[in-house]
Amino acid sequence: MTVTKTQNMQKVTITIPSSMKEKADELKRGLNISLNSLFKNALEEYIKKVELKKWEEGAKKASQNKEYIKTSKEFDITDEFYEY
Repeated sequence: MTVTKTQNMQKVTITIPSSMKEKADELKRGLNISLNSLFKNALEEYIKKVELKKWEEGAKKASQNKEYIKTSKEFDITDEFYEY
């Protein structure tokens, strides 16, 4: 029995320089993956990178905000981070 997870997918058309397409083709052959997987993985990594940068900028702004610092001290917020 095969179980397939259905995802909401959309087809997208992009235009890239020929030299970039040639490099992408080389990469996909070397990694033994489809061009679709290569672009999807690259976009996922880029999105993660951009989102992380946003979080870092927000944390930097918060750490420079006097009201945030005051509130942090009132609630005894330390520099320790916990993963849940």
